[in-house]
Amino acid sequence: MGSGNVALGGLCRDHNGHFLMRFYSNAGSVTILHAEILVLLQGLELCWNVGYRNVICYSDSEELNTITAMLMRSNS
Repeated sequence: MGSGNVALGGLCRDHNGHFLMRFYSNAGSVTILHAEILVLLQGLELCWNVGYRNVICYSDSEELNTITAMLMRSNS
């Protein structure tokens, strides 16, 4: 896939699905996979910084899901 000027964004919900916060930023010119990784990192950092420790992430990117699953298996 190509690269281009990319905006990132996501949202956080509690265990009942209620909205907690949103985030967004400009990533500049990056690949789609790089953007998916950046938005995952930004969301996790935001959650960590406000005190959330038990976090579940969802992504519609099969490639990102495959990479994170492989990393989790190698770290367990």
